Amino acid sequence: MHLELQKYLVPLLNAAILGTISDFEINQLVKIAQRYASIRLTQLIKKGKLSTEVVPHSIKVVALDCIAEIFKRDQKGNFVELSLYFSNEKSIHSVEPEITLINFRSLVFSKLNDGIFRLYRDYDPITSKILRNIKLICKNESEVMLFERFGEIMISNAGEALNEHLPEYPFDELETALTINSIDSQSTKKILISILDNIKNNSCYRKYYPLTDVALLMKFIYLRNREFVSDKTLNDGDLIFDDVKNIIKNSFDEFKIELSDKYLVKKKIDEDSFLQYLNAIEKYLYSRFLLNNGNKLTYFEYLQEQNNELTYEKYRSFDRIKFEYMLKVAKSKVIANLKVAFN
Repeated sequence: MHLELQKYLVPLLNAAILGTISDFEINQLVKIAQRYASIRLTQLIKKGKLSTEVVPHSIKVVALDCIAEIFKRDQKGNFVELSLYFSNEKSIHSVEPEITLINFRSLVFSKLNDGIFRLYRDYDPITSKILRNIKLICKNESEVMLFERFGEIMISNAGEALNEHLPEYPFDELETALTINSIDSQSTKKILISILDNIKNNSCYRKYYPLTDVALLMKFIYLRNREFVSDKTLNDGDLIFDDVKNIIKNSFDEFKIELSDKYLVKKKIDEDSFLQYLNAIEKYLYSRFLLNNGNKLTYFEYLQEQNNELTYEKYRSFDRIKFEYMLKVAKSKVIANLKVAFN
């Protein structure tokens, strides 16, 4: 299959760059790119590195949205991104077909990576802000560096041998190591250096790590350490979490007033059910946006926690439409307010 893909990819790319590609061939090229992106997204979700809550649509739709920029044309109909990327040393006429395949995959992963950053910005503001903080540190500090490998942004200690021949430090093992080593700081820089030191000091694995994975590890440490940090201590992690907490609270307060007018005043729902809905939605919002684990329970399970006698049959028949509509409205309100505050 790999050889078969090489056989078709190079002529398709060549036709796109020359401007002789047909609509049917464009669709085939887009499908190849979409497939690469979809597989990568699926891998990230299965490994727990990307929450399904951060993926607002089907994987194929998100994949296509992330890679769409590759196939944008200018006013003359030229594929600018493809022409620019496959020029000079990456020209399809100067490298082997297998290298062209690798380069095309790197381009897809690079655009996918940009798309994932946008998803974090829109649906997981804590991780998004951590990513921005890390990038600022790498820009201002000489001891850490960012670089791209096969379309994915990596981070490592500057001046270290990368040991690319070794496997990547498994995410769950690194998370465990960080728990054992007990990082008690809330400073972004100190936590980042501790993570990179753990990677550097383990001789079994390569000396660099995906940037987004480092951000998720830092978020895990922030969450764990908040139990031990004084309310008067306002470090990076506290400011991020407190900002989000206040936005959720204010958004939920607005939501309650709006929904009360729409449902209680007009007697579309009884007061007990309305309060159960509100309590379930409030818990979901804090889990989803503050802890980023809102997908650990189904919507039905969130509501069932407020009413032990609720069966799925009753939920599906009487509660589902109203409750899930309310939850959707509340979630949209929080997202809109987070975008204003963090972008």
